[in-house]
Amino acid sequence: MAWSRWFDLTSSIVANEAPTTCGVFCIARAESTISYPAGASATVLLGVAPDRQRGLRAILAEIARGTRPDLAVQGQLHGLRFCFQGNLGDAAGGIHKQLLEDFKHTYGAPPCCNESNQ
Repeated sequence: MAWSRWFDLTSSIVANEAPTTCGVFCIARAESTISYPAGASATVLLGVAPDRQRGLRAILAEIARGTRPDLAVQGQLHGLRFCFQGNLGDAAGGIHKQLLEDFKHTYGAPPCCNESNQ
């Protein structure tokens, strides 16, 4: 499955572009990268919407509204954007776990805003 294109992380864009299905998403800085132990990446969060009742649109809408202080600060300082893989069904949780492991292997640490949720 392929990632969507990048979208600005705003409530209106999330409402228009994010599907209501289960899936995984990436939130990244729009303007700069972060120096992780093994390299630089703009990624700040790899997330999952594994519940059919609260899909990608619901979770990304909450984030866009500023419900997470760590992401709100990132957005204020650097701007944020998101992309997603939707329609994953029950596989979303496993794909999310693999994405996190791959990121840690490549960059030497989880995305900075995943650390607070680990």
